[in-house]
Amino acid sequence: MINGFNSRNPIRGQKGFTLVEVIVVAIIVAALAAVAIPLYNSYVTTSRNNAAANAAGSVASFMGACSNQTGVVTGAPAITAGTAFTGPNVLTCTYTGGTTTISVPAGITVTISALTSPGQVSAIPVGGVTPQTYNF
Repeated sequence: MINGFNSRNPIRGQKGFTLVEVIVVAIIVAALAAVAIPLYNSYVTTSRNNAAANAAGSVASFMGACSNQTGVVTGAPAITAGTAFTGPNVLTCTYTGGTTTISVPAGITVTISALTSPGQVSAIPVGGVTPQTYNF
């Protein structure tokens, strides 16, 4: 025994967690993460799909209204029929008597089949696979 240290007897009053306690806590945290992460990913996917559906519906309404007023649709950056663009983007309808605009949010890819009625608008969130489609 050197300086009162005895390797066979722990020092009295020593505090801390045992290895078993730490492993039990790690298992509990892992189990909670195994449940929470897939649920979170599901919520994120649903939210992105809903945002794409809202964007497609709004753009389809905008395109239909613009077409009814015999307006000309332009975008910033420029848009063409059948070409996909990813937001953020602002579409502008210029018609006799004024202009109207609509914004496409960031993270959503929109495809407009035609710039006049009848046409179709498809929107898909970044990382998504199912387009949300509306006619105008």
